Amino acid sequence: MSGLGSAAAGDTGAAAADATSFELGSYLNLPGGKEIAAHDYAGAIKSASAAGWSGATDRLVAATNLCVAYTATGAYPEARGACDRAVQLARSEDATVAGVFRSETATSRALSNRGVLRALSADPVGAARAIVREVR
Repeated sequence: MSGLGSAAAGDTGAAAADATSFELGSYLNLPGGKEIAAHDYAGAIKSASAAGWSGATDRLVAATNLCVAYTATGAYPEARGACDRAVQLARSEDATVAGVFRSETATSRALSNRGVLRALSADPVGAARAIVREVR
């Protein structure tokens, strides 16, 4: 997959300590990605939520881009569900297609996004613990 990108979560109006910023990883060349790059998170949610996601990789991309868009808008309950789904799908995808995601695995991207969500939703200690626990 090409088109890996990021969205800064520091400009979303979410409460963050001092000038800390966070980076969320998305798939820019796929549905929802162009909208994320343009900071049109409502459009990204609409695009990534569209019906027709049939393959495992499609569902992974949709969940990842939804995780990013919901986190960037501060819709943390929705983001939590999408991020958890992205982690689950990424683990499965990485297990079956090792090497397709090149230098970054889908799992590492999904875990990083979920860590950003937890940090922004006022659970930085939980975010750190979860990341350590999940990479073991």
